[in-house]
Amino acid sequence: MSRSFVKPHVETPPEGVRAYELVVIGGSAGGIEALNVLLAALPAGFAQAVMIVTHLPPDSPSYL
Repeated sequence: MSRSFVKPHVETPPEGVRAYELVVIGGSAGGIEALNVLLAALPAGFAQAVMIVTHLPPDSPSYL
């Protein structure tokens, strides 16, 4: 499996706005294996919220 890494996008919130840590992961139909590898590698105490967004063609079976 090929690996590519993207530098995280980090913004400082405006004054008076509370910041939350959120990890957002996006992928296509071919990304399910990579998601399994990534999620299995997270440490047991990983405390950030994780949002996973995938997309599939309408006629593809879902393995989630």
